[in-house]
Amino acid sequence: MWYLRRGRFARAEKYLRTAQKVLFKRNPNPYDSEPLYNFALSLKYQGKEHEAYEWFWKAAWSYAWRGAVLYQAALISTKQGRLKDALDEVNSSLAVNTRNHKVLALKATVLRLLGKKEEALAVCKEAIELDLFNYGCRYEEYLLTNDSSKLDELTDILHGMFNNYDELALDYWQAGQNETAVSIWLLALAEKASTAMTYYYMGLAGDGEAFKKGEQADSSYCFPNRLEAILALNKAIEVNPNDAKANYYLGTLYYGARQYDVARRHWLRSSELDPTFPTVWRNLALDEYSKEHNVEEAVEDMEKAFNLNKADARILMELDQLYKCLGYDHQQRLDNLEKYPELIAQRDDLLLEEITLLNLTGRYEEAKEKLDGHKFHPWEGGEGKVSTQYQLSRVELAKQAMQAGDNDKAIKLLEECLVYPHHLGEGKLYGAQENDFYYLLGCAYDAKGDKEKARESWEKATLGPTEPAAAMYYNDAKPDKIFYQGMALLKLGRVGEAHGRFYKLLNYGKNHIFDHVVMDYFAVSLPDIQIWDGDLNLSNQVHCKFMLALGYYGLGDKEHAQRYLNEASKLDPNHIAIYQFKTVMGE
Repeated sequence: MWYLRRGRFARAEKYLRTAQKVLFKRNPNPYDSEPLYNFALSLKYQGKEHEAYEWFWKAAWSYAWRGAVLYQAALISTKQGRLKDALDEVNSSLAVNTRNHKVLALKATVLRLLGKKEEALAVCKEAIELDLFNYGCRYEEYLLTNDSSKLDELTDILHGMFNNYDELALDYWQAGQNETAVSIWLLALAEKASTAMTYYYMGLAGDGEAFKKGEQADSSYCFPNRLEAILALNKAIEVNPNDAKANYYLGTLYYGARQYDVARRHWLRSSELDPTFPTVWRNLALDEYSKEHNVEEAVEDMEKAFNLNKADARILMELDQLYKCLGYDHQQRLDNLEKYPELIAQRDDLLLEEITLLNLTGRYEEAKEKLDGHKFHPWEGGEGKVSTQYQLSRVELAKQAMQAGDNDKAIKLLEECLVYPHHLGEGKLYGAQENDFYYLLGCAYDAKGDKEKARESWEKATLGPTEPAAAMYYNDAKPDKIFYQGMALLKLGRVGEAHGRFYKLLNYGKNHIFDHVVMDYFAVSLPDIQIWDGDLNLSNQVHCKFMLALGYYGLGDKEHAQRYLNEASKLDPNHIAIYQFKTVMGE
C-alpha cells in the first residue's frame, strides 16, 4: 500500500500479489478483501485491466469492500463498452452504499449511454438533492438536456479550481469517456482554471497536440500529486522523450511521495533537456543537500538556479538560507543580499535576514531603523524571529549606552523590549520570558543610583521557568533566560539560589549533550524555516554547550565558560543567544 500510494505500481503489485497468495492459503474467500482491492488497483494503474477486473470481482466477496470494488469494476465495464454489466455493477454497489456520489454519477452516465434519458435525469435529480456538489451528476444533467444554464451552475460550483475540474474529468476518463473528459478540461481552460497538467491530462485522454502544449505551459504553481498524473506524464515522455517539463513534474511528484531515487532521475533528465530552467536546479540542490549529502553540488546548483533568474526573491532567500546552514561569514552573506534591495523589499523573511545580519555585524542602529520602518506579516517558521531582532538591536544599543554612561537612553531602549508594537506582526506570548531585559534594567537603574527600581527590576528578573529543556520550538524555555535569573539573584545577594540556577544549566548540559534527538510532535511552531534539512543532534550539542558556558560563567569559571562558548559558536555561528552572550563576556 505504501508503494501504491506513491505511484510505484509494479513494486506494489509484487507485495500485494504475495499478500493475496498468503490470504488464499487456507481460504479462497478471505475474511478481509482489502488486500485484493489494492492488488486490483495496482494492476489497473499498470493498464492490466482484464486481470484487475477479475480481482475486483473477487474482492467483492467481502461486504465491507463490495461497494468500492464494484464501482471500480463498473468503470472498467463502461470503458470496455459492456454497459449492461456496468449498470448491474453500479446498482450492486449502490445496494451497499446508496449515497456514494461517484457511483450515482457513473450510473447516470451508463443510463445516458444506454439511451435511458429519463432514468438518467431521475438519478441526477436525486443525487443533486442529496449533495449539491455532485459535479458528475450536474454535468450529466447538462449533457442530457443541453441546457447551458446547467453548465453555468456547474462552473459556479467548481469555483474556478483546477483540481475540481481534474476530479470530474478524470472520473470520465476512467470510464473510457475520453471525449467528455477532454471537453471538461477545455472548459477549465476557458474558465482559467487550469495548470500545465490540464494539457497533460488531455494528452492522456487522446488529444494528440496537448502534450506539446503542456511542455510549453507556465510551470508556476503546478504541483501534480495524483496517481493519474504519473500515468499522464509517463505517457507524455513515451510520446516525446525530450519533454523536459514532464520529467520535471514527475520528479516533483515523486519527491513529494518520498521516492527520492526516481525523483532525482527525472530531475537530472529535465536539467539535461533544458538547462535554462531554474527551478529544476533549485530542486536538484534540495536533493543534493538533504538526500545525497553533497554540499558542494547543492551550492553550485542553487547558485545556478539564482543566476538563471535573478528576479526570483524566493530563490535568493533559499540560497541565503543554504549559505547560513553552511556557516558562511555574516559579512559575506550581508554583502550578497545588499546587491538585491528590490528582491529584499518583496519578502518579509529576506528583509528580516538582512536585519539579522546587520545585528550580527554590529550595525544595530541600521537594523533598528530598518525593522521599525517596516510592517511585518506572520509566516510559518518566522514566529518569534521579528521580535527577537527587535529586542536584540535595542539590547545591544542599551549595553553600549550603559558603557557610555547614558543610563536613561539604556532604560528607554530596554523598556521598548517589553512592548511589541503592531508593525512586528505578532503579539507577545503569555508567559514570555524577559529575564535579561529586567536584569539589564536593574543594572541601568543601579548605575543611576535608583536602588529601589534596581531591586524591583531584579526581582522581576528572577521569575519564570527554572528547569532547562531541549530547545526545539520557539516558545520553549531558553537557557539564557535562566542564566539571567541567576545573575539577578546574585545582585540581590541570594547566592545559593543563584548557584542553583547555574548548576541546573551545567547538569542539563552534561547529561544531555550526547542525546539522540527526534522531532516528537508539532507544537506552536518549528523554530526555523524548513528548507534545508538540519541535524537535530548537532543543534542539541550546541544547545548543551551553550548551557555549560552559561553555567560556568555564572559560577565564576570563565575559562571553562569561554571554552564551551567557543565550541558552541564554531558549531553554529548564527546562534543569536550565543552572539548576545559574547557581548556580555566582552568579545
